[in-house]
Amino acid sequence: MLLDVDEIIRLRARYCHRLDHKDWDGFAELFAVDAVLRTGLAGGPEVVERRGRTAIADFVRERMGSAASSHQVSAPDIRVLASDRAQGTWAVHYVQEGNRLTGYGFYHDEYVKQDGQWLIQRVTLETTIRFGTLVS
Repeated sequence: MLLDVDEIIRLRARYCHRLDHKDWDGFAELFAVDAVLRTGLAGGPEVVERRGRTAIADFVRERMGSAASSHQVSAPDIRVLASDRAQGTWAVHYVQEGNRLTGYGFYHDEYVKQDGQWLIQRVTLETTIRFGTLVS
């Protein structure tokens, strides 16, 4: 079980690295084929949902464009539910292009293990504080 937790922590690290380096093909590979992404401000009406690894990567690429960014995650709370399923919650802080967009919140994840590899099945980004606007 500890090896599974370590692999999931490394999965989230690759997520941040590939996102900030704009490695969109590598980013898409971190998700299950039928993955779901939900994002929005906590308690707000702005909720976006995308289904499928390609749609998720395309959506994030369109939102971020070529703008420089930094995504930092901490305080992982990973729960292995079965040999092929897990859940996790992470604190997140992100900055885009010279502090034009800064946000804080939480990733709420569901993971699935397929062919011996942990993948993101579902991710919900709950932004609790956001300053600025997206740079495109």
